[in-house]
This record gives sequence, C-alpha cells and structure tokens, in this order.
Amino acid sequence: MRAGRLVAMRLKLTLVIALLGALFVAAPASAETITGTFRFQDRSTATSPPTWTTPRPIASAKVEVWSCAPVAGFCPLWGRDATTTTDPAGSFSLSLAFRGAGIVYAVRVYATNAAAVVWPKVLLSTEPYWQEPGQPDGTPIRNTVKAPGDVLDFSYDFVDFWSSAHFNIADTLLVGRTYADANRDPAESDTLGPVTVQPTSAWPGTDFYNPTNNTITVVASDMFEDFTLLHEYAHFLQNEISTFAAIPSLHDGCFARMIGTGTPINSEEHAWMEGFADYFSGVVRTSNPGRFEGTAGRGTPSNAVLENPVGTIAADPVCAGVTTSFAWTFSAFATPQLIGGGQVNMVSNLVYQLGFASFNFPFAASLSVAGLVLTFAVLALLRAAARPLERIGPN
Repeated sequence: MRAGRLVAMRLKLTLVIALLGALFVAAPASAETITGTFRFQDRSTATSPPTWTTPRPIASAKVEVWSCAPVAGFCPLWGRDATTTTDPAGSFSLSLAFRGAGIVYAVRVYATNAAAVVWPKVLLSTEPYWQEPGQPDGTPIRNTVKAPGDVLDFSYDFVDFWSSAHFNIADTLLVGRTYADANRDPAESDTLGPVTVQPTSAWPGTDFYNPTNNTITVVASDMFEDFTLLHEYAHFLQNEISTFAAIPSLHDGCFARMIGTGTPINSEEHAWMEGFADYFSGVVRTSNPGRFEGTAGRGTPSNAVLENPVGTIAADPVCAGVTTSFAWTFSAFATPQLIGGGQVNMVSNLVYQLGFASFNFPFAASLSVAGLVLTFAVLALLRAAARPLERIGPN
C-alpha cells in the first residue's frame, strides 16, 4: 500500500513539473516584442555652411517602453513598463507579457549612456533629454497590440538638428569613455560614472567643465564640435581619476590668462590640466578614424598642431617672437643663477624675475629683445674692429 502511494505521488509530482514546464515554454507565445533601431544624423562643422554627414547608431542609450489602455479611443494614463539600453548598433528588443488586444505602446529614447546624461537645451527642464521616434516629424510612433506574439517595431532615424545634436554629445563622450576604460591602469579602483552635460544658449562664453556640480556646459554652437567635447570630457576624467585644478582661463597654446582679470598664468597645474585635455582629445580621435566631426583648432588644438608644436609657434608671429626671445636668452639668466648663486643681479636675472615671479611677460620679452639687439650691436662693432686684422692676414 505504502509503495503504491509513493508511486502515485511521484506520478503526480512529475505531472505538475511537466505542466509548469509547458507553461514556461508557451510563455513567449503569449508575449509581444517591442523592438527598434535608432540612428542620429551627424553634422560636419568643418565646412561652410555645415553639412550633414553619416547616420550613426544611438549606441548604449537608455530606452523606456511606455503603454496605455485606451478609453474611448484615447489614452488618459500612460505607464512605464520597462527600461533597457540599445546595443552598439543602436538596437533593442524586449518581450513583455501579453495583456490583451488594444494596448498601445510608445518608446522614449534618451541621450543618456554610461558616459553622459545630456539635458535639454532649454532654460528649465525637469528631466534629461529624450525624444519619441517620429516626434520630430510631428507624429510620434505609437503601435497597438492586436494579438499575442506581435512584434512592434519603433525603428527611426533622428535627422532633425536638435535631436541629433543631443544624441551626438552623448555618443561622442561614450567613445571617449570607452577609450579611457580600455587604457586605464588595471590597478586603478576609481569608479567612472556619467557626467552631466547641459547645452545652453544663455552662456556667452566657451564650453567648460564645472567640478562642483560635475557638469559640462556646452554652448549651442558646439553641440557638434566633437573635438571640443572630448577636451572637456578629459577634464571630467581628471577630476574623477586624479585631481582637477579648476583654473578658469583663456588659452591658445601659447598664452594663458585668467578669465576676468587677464592675469597671465604660468603654473604646472594649468599646464597639466590643459595639456592632458589636448592630448586626450587628439588620441581618441586618432584611435577612431572617421568617427568624429569638428572644426580644426576650435576649443582644442588639431592633431597637426599637437604633432608639430614648433611649426605652430613659428606660424604665429607674436608667439614665435616671445618664445624665440625667451629661448635665446634662457642661458643668459640661467647661468648666473646656477654659477653665481643669484647673488649678482644682472639683466638676465631681472628677465627671469619679471617672467616667473611677476608674470610680466611683455616687459620680460622686451628686455630679452633689447639684450639681443645689444649683443648683435657688440658683435657688429667687434667685426668692424677686426677687419684691419683680416687685411693683414696670418703671420
């Protein structure tokens, strides 16, 4: 009897397991699939006027799926069903349980990924930038479920200016983040989160990174300037991985001055801060040929400038004059410091003090040029005095 009961219980348990398995196997047939592939239109600012270029996938972007149950043909209340991300090709696919025919679905594509959270270019906003497929054309795509197993496709190319501009910022910084992740020291333990990006037309200055609120401010005209965007993202990396020297300045590779006061800047911190950002922007674009668009030299030096600093300096008469004068007279003020211990105050010492202590570079450069002129004059006099000896010849 007891053996028969055990056999019966085993049979019942096997039947229950089989039924549950059948339910799980059959589940996909009673679910609808929400899918889509999204791209934005890139834009070249190197041409005049700017031109539209390559459609690029909106990769690794946040996507939300929303739905509503219509009442009398209208949707009075929408609810968020799921949040997912696109793959590197800008695609996503999501299965949701079938709730009945007539359910209406919508999709929101955000300019948000692991590298950046881009906010709308408006004065006040309550959430990061997102756009529904089809919305730029005036009619957002809405798909209605008719039967279990339906596939609802929301694929769309965002080719309007503002959508593409926001998605371009997020995608450009994502490429920078990918490069940083691939080249970090494995021993580093600092976590890299996303940086907030705020495009604006209200700021009259240039793009900048603010470490206080962890935000990159981008002027509206630079939303497609990929080189500049990478430069500012490098400042974010400096702040996250190391230490960021927040020195507000205007700099062109030759001169650097404080914003507001115009005071010349000559510090190791500023040199490293801007030097690394210039390097990072250049190496990321070199590692991803054909990916980036931008105006050469805008916001950060071009690769040609980075690879040929001497030629770049020579092309700027003011920069070349100051740099050359400084280089030619360097030994003149360095030698008394090293040999004489700085106890004998010569003109060269004065040049050094003006340049490195008082930051009065114009006066220091003038003295340097005066020293060169005096040196050439002395050489000319010596040559004139030596001409009679040349006529006599060697004994």
